[in-house]
Amino acid sequence: MVGDVAKTRRSVLGGSAAVGAAGLLAACGASAQGPGATQPEIKGTVQIWGLPLFDFNADVGAEIVREFEAKHPGVKVEYTLVDDQNGDKTRVATAGGTPPDLVSPNGLIPQSLAADGVAASFEPFLKTSKIIRKQDLWPTFINDHSWKGELVGMAYGPDIRIMYLGGDRYARAGLDANKPPKTWQEFEAAVIKTTERDGGAVKTAGFHPFIGSGTELTWTVPFWQLGGELLNADGTKVTIDNEKGLQAWEWIVKVVNMQGGWGPLQDLRRNAVASQKFVDGELANYYEANSSRTNAAFAKGIQSGFKYGFSHYPLPPGGRRITFGGVHTYVMPKASKQQAVSWAFLEHLLSPEVNIRFADRYDRIPVRQSIAKSTQYLRDDPFRILSTEEMAGRRWMIPAPGAWAMRSDVSTVALDILDQGLSIRAALAKTQATLQQKLDAALQAAK
Repeated sequence: MVGDVAKTRRSVLGGSAAVGAAGLLAACGASAQGPGATQPEIKGTVQIWGLPLFDFNADVGAEIVREFEAKHPGVKVEYTLVDDQNGDKTRVATAGGTPPDLVSPNGLIPQSLAADGVAASFEPFLKTSKIIRKQDLWPTFINDHSWKGELVGMAYGPDIRIMYLGGDRYARAGLDANKPPKTWQEFEAAVIKTTERDGGAVKTAGFHPFIGSGTELTWTVPFWQLGGELLNADGTKVTIDNEKGLQAWEWIVKVVNMQGGWGPLQDLRRNAVASQKFVDGELANYYEANSSRTNAAFAKGIQSGFKYGFSHYPLPPGGRRITFGGVHTYVMPKASKQQAVSWAFLEHLLSPEVNIRFADRYDRIPVRQSIAKSTQYLRDDPFRILSTEEMAGRRWMIPAPGAWAMRSDVSTVALDILDQGLSIRAALAKTQATLQQKLDAALQAAK
């Protein structure tokens, strides 16, 4: 398979709750299409490769598809569950002349597919769309999903990380989870008070910095907060081996050591689902996705009366409010024969009422700022208000060409420092060199 993908790459390079939608439509700049309005003819079968997490053959997804097909009677949606996180299946299909019309790879991949000549630009469609305005998309997605100044990926299912605080554990420490620590200093005090040890073992961790779906990748959060960036402005140089990287890691090591060290924290990490440990009181502070409340253990705990607080990641002095966030994204291959239908589907999916219904079902955040900030979505819910505020400072790894090959290297810094005992600067220098080598190779291949 590796050899086939390499050949393909060279070949490609060569060649349910209804809301007040009417008012929100006006606020978002969408125009209601009256009975006499004329639209370009949209017909034919659109083939979409998607994920089981958002199965458009069932549940809310199936409703959205049926509504789209009813709106365009000549259209048929074929939604196939295809796991193509790194985009290789799309590359192979493109080289063979049979790509899907839309595909949902990992949110790191759009720039790579564009650099390989696979992904089409959405710019021509954005210029004429009455539904989606580019300036209404969150800037973080425009940054991550643009190649040479043109948008080549359309986000549709983002999440961001929230700091959850265990209500019972905070109360036992004489603290209030509804009055969360806002600064590094306040957080350190809370970590000390909420940590419980039995001899050398940690019974309750005040904070394990890498438990949660972001794992060791989230060392980047304090780095970003301090003003660091993974890449320079033009996206050609990796920039982690510096004072910002050193300061971020000094703080992480400090927090680890105040709880008894890395070994005991890792022992606590083993043999259970992280959300279950949080509900069971083994984690006092838990940095996890806003959508994690739908996880089985978390949801069951809430139903049983589990109390929790929530806040942004604590800030260093003078720091920026930054959080870690993932996303699911659609890419439209250049060789798609149904680009107009594909774009119409995206417009339908990201229209106000539909996008809110999708966000409600999957506990996600709308990808358009006007929808995310609307009263119809927020509903005076403090959790949604916080999640939406956090989107302004959302970051996620390195989205440049070659990102898939680089993703695990970002977490290697943590393993080198905490598992192997490498000095902070040596670990940062090692990883920066590895990342730079991969980035250079990807950028050279894209020329």
